Amino acid sequence: MEDYFKLFDLPFTFSVDQERLRRKFLQNSREFHPDLKTDKESHRLAEERSSANNEGFRVLKDFFETTAYILKFKGLLTEGEKENIAPEFLAEMMEINEGLMELEMDFNQAALERIRKQSTERREATEQSIRAMAAEYDKTQDERVIEEIKTEFLKRKYLLRIKDSIDKFATS
Repeated sequence: MEDYFKLFDLPFTFSVDQERLRRKFLQNSREFHPDLKTDKESHRLAEERSSANNEGFRVLKDFFETTAYILKFKGLLTEGEKENIAPEFLAEMMEINEGLMELEMDFNQAALERIRKQSTERREATEQSIRAMAAEYDKTQDERVIEEIKTEFLKRKYLLRIKDSIDKFATS
């Protein structure tokens, strides 16, 4: 896995200095530009570096993309992994999903708005919690904190899927 923090000469933290990231991205863009390379091998390597530069910039300019990247980089977030989330949270998500299924059969705008409000408040609280824990991790580098970030990040994924389901009602 490419180390984007090293690529941009940044400290390995959740709170990325956005101005420093932007400056280094522009510097790398000039340095890695494939059109400036004359031989095939240099051109190919420049394309790879340019691609990593673009992807790294995309990831590190967004807090939650950075969070996912750090969790993956540390081996804490893998595709297809069985998520270990508290049963109470899963029950809450199941209740919201059941409410959405009921709305598919018998639509009620007030019920949709109630579910939207409930899930939005839950997602915002989860995101705020992730940001607070990330700030704590940046200060302490305590690996127990990053495990908590992972748990909250996985909860956020559930809440984003619910948001997508709610948004589909708006387009129906």
